[in-house]
Amino acid sequence: KNVYVQKMVLNGKLMNSLFISHADIMNGGEITFYMGAKHR
Repeated sequence: KNVYVQKMVLNGKLMNSLFISHADIMNGGEITFYMGAKHR
């Protein structure tokens, strides 16, 4: 039911966009997605 990303936190930092670069992924760390029922 909550299929839309509402916000994303990368290594403890709230991201302004929902875009993740390849470099961010390769650097490792933790990504937290906050999901919701409505499109952002």
